[in-house]
Amino acid sequence: MDELEKIMRDNSAEFLNQEPSVGHFERFDQKLARQNRKGKIIRMSKKISRIAAIGLLVLMSSMWAFNEFSQSGQQHMKLGDISQEYQEVEFFFTNQIDSRYENIQNCQLIESKEYKTKLLEELNQMDSIYENLQQELGANPNDERIIQAMIQHYQTKLKIMSDILNRLQSIQKIKNPQTINQNQYESVEL
Repeated sequence: MDELEKIMRDNSAEFLNQEPSVGHFERFDQKLARQNRKGKIIRMSKKISRIAAIGLLVLMSSMWAFNEFSQSGQQHMKLGDISQEYQEVEFFFTNQIDSRYENIQNCQLIESKEYKTKLLEELNQMDSIYENLQQELGANPNDERIIQAMIQHYQTKLKIMSDILNRLQSIQKIKNPQTINQNQYESVEL
């Protein structure tokens, strides 16, 4: 900047004596008008993009709200949400199933980790059926057929798990007959 100021001071007489060429002001006005139009277009595009962003935000939030409120009627209900009696039934079955699941998970007789993992995965897949029943119960809370299907699901899963444990115990008896007497006193009848 210092050099520019020095040049202007040294040549100030030339700047004061020379006039701009003919049509300079008209060309300057035209350039200024074009620049203002571009600025208006840019300002308009900024406004339009802001309006579009707000519109998109409103659309997304309304879709979220619709999904939240429409699914609230189809929420997962448990048996215990219906009555105290069903809550006790559900508590009984879930405790029994959890106990058997833990026994299967901790079983040392299943030597193959892949087999044990597959077995536990299949038991967990049975719960997807139960989740569907919970959704149905949420949509129809007083439908006795759904309630009975949920109880039957618990009974079926409990029976399958008991059968698995019984087979594992029979395998244990075949493999290790000496520990049978000790395990009889420690094991709980299934």
